[in-house]
Amino acid sequence: MPPYKWNVLSDRFDKIGVHFRELKGLDGTNEARVINNKIKHTGVVDAELAAFPRFNNLLGKQMDTINLNLQYYADCAFEFVGHLQESADGILQ
Repeated sequence: MPPYKWNVLSDRFDKIGVHFRELKGLDGTNEARVINNKIKHTGVVDAELAAFPRFNNLLGKQMDTINLNLQYYADCAFEFVGHLQESADGILQ
């Protein structure tokens, strides 16, 4: 089973030469990942989510009352996954 924790997954890719922290779209993709977890598990903006600039003044706010810019997150994920594939392809050839 692949790891689901971001830092563990990132470390595994680091070992083959694909560095998450250098890929375009990472910030928005990581933010979307944290948003997803808060929607599923807490329903509120906690300290982890409030650490992101878009949420820094929303601590304690209910997630279902926040207007999310879904296009931003979709664009970031598209960019991140594309760069991840390109990076891995260059190594695996």
